[in-house]
Amino acid sequence: MFQNDGFIRYREHGKAYVPGVKRQVVEMAINGGGIRDTGRVLGINKNTVISTLKKASHAYTGKPYS
Repeated sequence: MFQNDGFIRYREHGKAYVPGVKRQVVEMAINGGGIRDTGRVLGINKNTVISTLKKASHAYTGKPYS
């Protein structure tokens, strides 16, 4: 958050917060896309790709996330 000319403006979040991006990460992984390639195409960090895939795999298997 920063102030400029009396207006308070908020910094935009990264592209990972855009609706549908995490679904695209999972779809690209199912279709054989690599982690670095997925991050580059979608404009997100490779660590975000890994985290998203871990959470998605635990959601489908029912095993706890660690």
